[in-house]
Formats: sequence, C-alpha cells, structure tokens
Amino acid sequence: MDNLKKQWKSILGTTAFLLAICVGVTLAVAGTFVLTEERIAEQEALALSASMGRLIEADNYDVILYDDRGMPMVYRATLTDGTVKGYLVLTGGRGYGGTVYVMTGLVDGIVVGVEIIGAAGETPGLGLNIQDESFRDQFYGVDGPPELIRGGVAGPNQIQSLAGATVSVNAVVEAVAEAMVIYRAPR
Repeated sequence: MDNLKKQWKSILGTTAFLLAICVGVTLAVAGTFVLTEERIAEQEALALSASMGRLIEADNYDVILYDDRGMPMVYRATLTDGTVKGYLVLTGGRGYGGTVYVMTGLVDGIVVGVEIIGAAGETPGLGLNIQDESFRDQFYGVDGPPELIRGGVAGPNQIQSLAGATVSVNAVVEAVAEAMVIYRAPR
C-alpha cells in the first residue's frame, strides 16, 4: 500500500512539474506576442508601403475601398497636388500552401507592376519563384484578363508558367485578374 502511495506521489509530482513548465512556456510565448505585436504590425506596414512605392511612385496612398472583412483593398496613389498616379489593388489567390497575396499596380487600366505581398506557404525553389522579378515582369503591360500558358512564346496578356509551380503561378494570375475586375468596377 505504501508503495502505491509513493508511485502516485511520484506521478502527481511529475505531472505538476510538467504542468508548471507548460504554463510557464505558454505565458512566455503569449508575453512575447503581446510585446512584439505592435512592432510586427509596423514592419508589415512599412513593407506594404515599400511595395506600393516600387509599383507606383507617389506622395500619398489613400485607401478607397475595403474588403468584406474591413481590410484595405484598393489604394489611390496621388501626388501632393492631388494628381492621381494610379491605383494599387491587394488581392489573393489560392496557392499551394495557402493564400498568395498580390498587390497589382494599375495606371489607366494597364498593369504597371505586381508585388507578391505574402506567399509564406509556397514551396522554396518552386512556388516561391513567383517572387522572382523575371516572373513578375511578365505582367507589365497586361490590359485584359491575364491568361496562363505552358510552353511556347507568350503573347499579349499571356503569362508563361513556371515549371513545378503551376498552382502558385495560377494563384498570382487569378489575383491579378481579380484586381483588374475590381479596378474596372464602378465606385
């Protein structure tokens, strides 16, 4: 009987010790999140602003349309004197490892650039190649729905796929096509 009590004491002691470790680690992770949340948001805002500047140089980027979740979706790029330089549309397409977020720069309905804002779930060396400038540059000058092609020479509004990254490439093509629809929609 005493042996059984010792075993239970040992089990309960070990359980309490492990529970204390779990609670401590959880509090540490939660505390780290709380302490870094604002800084992470600031860094994301700076990265988004830098992407906007690479697509369309302007003095101001004003949100003019929000999505269903209340997140900014369409920005108007203007100079200080109010001259509109173009529009930036943030959309997403379903990639291999989750949503691929794309910012499309449009001037007079023509794509002037594409930035991949988020593609963390895509495969390195394959799907993440959508971030390469050589792929993104294919969208420059697109003025209608982009069409994905495999092989051959790309014509107007056609985007050459990347080997081994069809799903990721398709996500970008879908996102740019959606951006063009949103741009053309009456406001």
